[in-house]
Amino acid sequence: MRLNKMNKLSNKKIELINAYGPYNHAVWNSQGLKISNEERVSGRVELLAKKIRECILKNFTLDEIKKLSIVDVGYYDGWILQELSDLPFSRIFGIEPRERNIIKGKMIRELLGIESKIEFRIGDISSLGNQKFDIVICTGVLHHCESISLAIYNLSSICIRMSLLRQLFFI
Repeated sequence: MRLNKMNKLSNKKIELINAYGPYNHAVWNSQGLKISNEERVSGRVELLAKKIRECILKNFTLDEIKKLSIVDVGYYDGWILQELSDLPFSRIFGIEPRERNIIKGKMIRELLGIESKIEFRIGDISSLGNQKFDIVICTGVLHHCESISLAIYNLSSICIRMSLLRQLFFI
């Protein structure tokens, strides 16, 4: 964990952050504090969130966004949705199969005093049933799937307007 201005957090909070971490997929910022374990690839997720934001704002006005829902499938700790939560979506939702990751995101928000309007659920895409979302985000998930083509089909089945998929493959 990298933490600036450690004197702002009690030893108990630092212990809790370390217990729920590592926070190695993003940099959580609040109250002048930065918490991350992402030094080797610094900036990658910030760039991803920036590109997602740009794509949304290029295709929708703020008035349109007020009527839209967004889901992040494979939400991890929710950092990307947190970065987009200042946009006036009617619904912001994350789904993540690993409860530990949801708890991790919930704890860091609580410890840093970050307000959140994100709904989240433990589960995978099949647990969404017939729910549909205007915008579907899915980053870093496809390599976990047995069938990538089936995963993309399932993602398209819950999407009304726009899908934003990202995956890194290593050969």
